[in-house]
Amino acid sequence: MSVLFIDTDVQNVWIAALDEFLGSLDESERRNVKSISGIDDLLQHVQSLRDSYRKSRVIHALDRLQPILRWLQSYNECVKIYLNAAPQPFVLLWGSLSLVIEVAARNHRALEQVVTGLEEISRDGPRFHHYTVRLAGGTYEQLKVALVKYHAELIGFCHDSIVFFRAGPRRNIFFSTFNPFSDKIEPRVKRIRKLTAWVDQEAAVASDALSDRKYNTLNDSVQGILQRLNPQHVLQLSTTMLLTTSFQNLPPKQGQLFHGRETELHLLERCLNVGDGRETLRTACLYGMRGVGKTHLALEYAHGHINDYTIMLWVSAEGSLKLQQSFSEIAHGMGIADDSVQHPDQLREKDGCLKWLIIFDNVEDLELLQTYWPRASNGSIITTTTSEAIAHYYTNSHRTIVIEPFDAETGTQMLLKLIGIDESDLEEKGTAKLIADELGNLPLALDLVGNYVRSLGKPLSSFWREYPRFDTDFLFNPNLVRWTPTHFEESISRIWALHLYPNSSNTNGHLNANSRRLINMLAFLDKGGAPLSLFQTTTPEAMLFEGPDLPDEIEHLDDLIDNPFNQVLALNGTIMNLRDKALVKLNDNTNHVSCHRLVRHAVLKCMGGSTKQSIFNRLVFFLNASFPTQEDGKPLHSKWASCEILASQVSALLQSYSLHKSDIGHPILLCEVAARCAWYFLELGRYSTARQMAEQSIEICDAALRQNYHPGYSTWFVRDMISHQYNVLATIEREQPGNDFGLSLSEKVRDIRINNRRASNPEDDMWIAAAEGNLAVSLMSCGRTKEALEILLRLRQRDDMKPNEDIYLRNTCLCLLMSGRLDEALELNSEALCVAGEKRGESSEQVATCYFDLANIHMRRGSKAAALQALQECLDRRNVSMPLHEVTAFTLHKTGDAIFLDGDYKAAIPFYQQALDILSCCECHPGSLCRTAFALASIYKLAGDLERHEKYLHIGKCTAFEFGGSEGGVLDTTPGSYDNIK
Repeated sequence: MSVLFIDTDVQNVWIAALDEFLGSLDESERRNVKSISGIDDLLQHVQSLRDSYRKSRVIHALDRLQPILRWLQSYNECVKIYLNAAPQPFVLLWGSLSLVIEVAARNHRALEQVVTGLEEISRDGPRFHHYTVRLAGGTYEQLKVALVKYHAELIGFCHDSIVFFRAGPRRNIFFSTFNPFSDKIEPRVKRIRKLTAWVDQEAAVASDALSDRKYNTLNDSVQGILQRLNPQHVLQLSTTMLLTTSFQNLPPKQGQLFHGRETELHLLERCLNVGDGRETLRTACLYGMRGVGKTHLALEYAHGHINDYTIMLWVSAEGSLKLQQSFSEIAHGMGIADDSVQHPDQLREKDGCLKWLIIFDNVEDLELLQTYWPRASNGSIITTTTSEAIAHYYTNSHRTIVIEPFDAETGTQMLLKLIGIDESDLEEKGTAKLIADELGNLPLALDLVGNYVRSLGKPLSSFWREYPRFDTDFLFNPNLVRWTPTHFEESISRIWALHLYPNSSNTNGHLNANSRRLINMLAFLDKGGAPLSLFQTTTPEAMLFEGPDLPDEIEHLDDLIDNPFNQVLALNGTIMNLRDKALVKLNDNTNHVSCHRLVRHAVLKCMGGSTKQSIFNRLVFFLNASFPTQEDGKPLHSKWASCEILASQVSALLQSYSLHKSDIGHPILLCEVAARCAWYFLELGRYSTARQMAEQSIEICDAALRQNYHPGYSTWFVRDMISHQYNVLATIEREQPGNDFGLSLSEKVRDIRINNRRASNPEDDMWIAAAEGNLAVSLMSCGRTKEALEILLRLRQRDDMKPNEDIYLRNTCLCLLMSGRLDEALELNSEALCVAGEKRGESSEQVATCYFDLANIHMRRGSKAAALQALQECLDRRNVSMPLHEVTAFTLHKTGDAIFLDGDYKAAIPFYQQALDILSCCECHPGSLCRTAFALASIYKLAGDLERHEKYLHIGKCTAFEFGGSEGGVLDTTPGSYDNIK
């Protein structure tokens, strides 16, 4: 076996490594190794291993191989180019790696150690992709030698691994820390690191040689241009040359609308001020997401300053091919494709004052531009990029201009201007604002929609009606395009293709596995962003809280509850990768990561059905782990801050489910999270949101039962979940008094749980009892206090009701109060206060509620001073924990009542007024607002202030009219219909 282009010493090293490796294999293994003839075979083999192993940890380790395999693909290309297209010895590497992975995969911990070793090698490995692109077409003997030795060490790594794991499987594989294996491969890894430095060094030498050739022979057209922009370069230009004409290859403006970028244009002009007389290289970078108008702004500047520069060059810099093509076209246009021809239009220096501008548009590769970067001292450069790293590399931070989507007003104005509609048309202006908001005020999207609507000759309102989901179905239609000044077709469906679509031609910009996973998750979450805590605080145990009762039925469950972001560095690195492509933004103040709504739509468009399902289900597990729990049905008051952070994410997932239900299935666990979230909204007084969330969850569960498809969750689990959602609805009916105060719904909850009861199951019995306790509250509200009291007395005897003992004591107290048994109510209230203080804390809402009840008892007993003292205790707590809640308003109203009854009606006014202010801005029963408005009207009438009397009377009557009430009817409800629920 002879490798002709390698010297004898290197060949001996190579042959020795190969012989040692092949000698360690049996005949069958040698055949298998030789059968894997390339990287594609290796990829296929890894996939077959993944399909055959059901152990999640093995699959997880195999998934960790993906970036390593991509690195090996670059290595494969490098070998083909520099080692003359893969002689047989080099082919054997793929079979060797295949055998290592197969042997190690028999135990997940063995495979993890091998993958860790390969990760270490690839992380510090040579930049093969860079060599392939940068050094293509050259012959570099020393680089070949370095690559051969590197290849031999990789074979040696395979040999060491196979020998170790086959030597003594029980001794090795079950060694908890695998120290012997680490010790075995560490010398090999160190040698590979040293070889990496050697390969990089030889590549740097080759790169310098290539640069010299490019500057002298290979790329005369490109360097001819750059040399002429640099009169101080080693290829000196004749000082007798004169410039006979100027040159520019700017794309035409084609009548495009320039709007809303005046500030950014002024900043760009300041960065590139050509009138200051200094000879220096001026640079500026326009950085931002795709479609935001960077190219348009650069073009606007260039055309506005066309008389300030002798030379203006527009260079498409998306990739090496486009960049070289741009320079080739420029060279021909300037007549310097052949540097030996003295064309009269060639660039010539005149008194050293040549001024030029180069615009590198859409730079995506940090290193690619270095070869083409001018070194002149009297020119200007604009780069446009989506990469933050590129922006900071080529310009100082104060010369990087961040381009954001428009604000709402600017986006609306642009849309109206595109269509030619005056802002005085309020209907069209309102529709324009709605459309611009749905487009996230992205200039390209506004331009596409505006020009389309204008071409139809229709008003915006007509377009809005015809395309209710234009932001997805219409906007992402590939036929909706705009031909940009740079003469390539641009549409929303392709502007993020570089990073998002697997089949995109430029794979250099593709996302790594974690970045793709995170952007996929963000596509389902709240458009305002997601808290980083959602991805960081999850553990498998927390994810499974109240989770599947039949976990074996869920495919790849271990994968779904495996958190790739549980390490801070992993999450930070992922966000950095996405930020560098301007796909996400990180708000350091709120610790939220977000992406533009059209990026979200683009991600969802390129996500397959199975991917949608797995990403969505993983998100549900994350959210289940993060959203505060409600142990034993206790209130969530003390956890409101945490609930607030995550509540919008629950709403977003429910909304995403409604849009993608055919792919997602029936997310039963989401209903569990939604039950907690709905309860939070209920406690917060946002009843319509709580109602909607519960109804959506019931719909999901009903559909799962109808179709008899709810893998991972038993029929009992789904029916039990339905009962919890109906309990939310029943509680809303009690808080916002309806026709029967939630009585029928409370009975429904109890009946579902009775019918769903499992034999001899104490937990089921406990939840049936809890349903009866809620039923008792509805009975009280309906005036059926005797039936309610019987239930409550029975429940207080149960040990399983002790966690909520204070609640049942308080409800019994209310029942006695409504029955006129004031002394017993007072005694029980004292007990309830004591228990609530012990269980919930002295400053809790439960204690505040007990003080409110105490005030009612004192009012009924005629003890006004004691009532006011109790109300103040209640207010002190509610003003801290829930200052803008309906119950706080009602406490203020009740305080006004107590003061009014004491004869000081003017002192009652501030309390009524504060109550009305709160009720006017919170979600409450309209009867509450009416009662307070009528109370203020009555007081002002007594005070002789007829103007204010009429004002509040009008407010009360208008509100009463909306729900069919009357002044007398509302005032007559004091206190029975309200006090018993506050």
